[in-house]
Amino acid sequence: MPPVEVHSLWIGESFPDWLPHCVASYIRTGHVINWWIYPEERERDFELLQCNEVGQRLLASPLLRLRDANELLPLELARKMFFYGVGPERKWQGWAPFSASPLQLRHLFVFLQESRESPCFTSASHRHPGSCWVDADSFSLQNLGQLNLQASLLCATEKHRNDRRTIGAAQVVEGGWSLPPTTLRGFHSWAAKATSDQPGCMCLVTNNFLFAPTRCEACYEGKTKTRVAPLCSPKCGRCWAQRTLQSLAEQMRSVLERGGRGIVGTHGMKLLQRAVRQGGPELVQLLHWSKFNPVEATEARRMHQILEGQEPYPGNAYSLHIFRQVRDEWAKLGWALPKMTLLVPQGPKRSFLSMLIASRRAKETKEVSELLEEALEVKKAKKQSQQKRELALFCFFVSFCAWEEGLQKSMRRVV
Repeated sequence: MPPVEVHSLWIGESFPDWLPHCVASYIRTGHVINWWIYPEERERDFELLQCNEVGQRLLASPLLRLRDANELLPLELARKMFFYGVGPERKWQGWAPFSASPLQLRHLFVFLQESRESPCFTSASHRHPGSCWVDADSFSLQNLGQLNLQASLLCATEKHRNDRRTIGAAQVVEGGWSLPPTTLRGFHSWAAKATSDQPGCMCLVTNNFLFAPTRCEACYEGKTKTRVAPLCSPKCGRCWAQRTLQSLAEQMRSVLERGGRGIVGTHGMKLLQRAVRQGGPELVQLLHWSKFNPVEATEARRMHQILEGQEPYPGNAYSLHIFRQVRDEWAKLGWALPKMTLLVPQGPKRSFLSMLIASRRAKETKEVSELLEEALEVKKAKKQSQQKRELALFCFFVSFCAWEEGLQKSMRRVV
């Protein structure tokens, strides 16, 4: 089984010090990470990144693939995702309101299209179930291969605060999840009962982690890659996930092409939450908030202590989401960046341009496959050569023993 591939995006003028640590954490836990960036923004940042040990180890890792985000969405259009905040304080300013944007959802759809063309997908026994999206401000703790990555959309959740957010609310327990009533009054009574029965089960759908399965083979028509065939079955999770992700991506793209007018708050997030609600437990898997958001946005101190190594992280968590609210609180308190110790394997240096060129997935997989086959052939040839030498030495020893025995008999006859 190939290693789990994850995709992540970073956009904007800033390039904070904690970002390389987060990307490297996925390499440390054994993932192949496709880091989507805009080269126009990052060339100077990557030159500086190569001047420190963390950056050198990160950029030299063979598990890192730099991807040009212009393949998915032009930079000019992507910059319209920026949210300038609410009120004079510019509250919630940043890229988060459009985090379920075309760059997130469309690249997953593109990956669904590309995955079938890759050599590692030609054998059913080696086919990977899909691809994962992770936020760039998440810190990996465990390999995602331990998750039950099935043939359906898989979403993370965060802890629900028993407020008015009903669209993405769900009760997540072991073995499944259920939806609350749509009315606010019915929701609060439902939430009270659910919390009393199963404390900590109230969750809110979020998008700091998404898993999208590969396309359904029964619906794939090879002549046109971008064609979306009709659903092979109303309960086919692969078909539903593919069509849903494409629909969300196109909705967000159309919003950006109109200039983003009339869009406020977490518009992209709500689109995703409505889609999850529409799919329901039959077509979507939800993970409990303890898996990807074990530390809440209001627990800045605890987050800092965990990343400093002063407090153990929850054993069942796969990553920590370093919320914008947490980072703002650190800055307000004057706290330094946590240590975030890295164990990234050292490798040869690669230039920024060569990493972009070498990021074609099919080509890299083919090259790795050829190198492995060549190494196996060399090893096999060496083993055969060693066996031949041993056999020749054994035959010589037997011949020598026979000759020596014959010589001794001859000498006894002479005597």
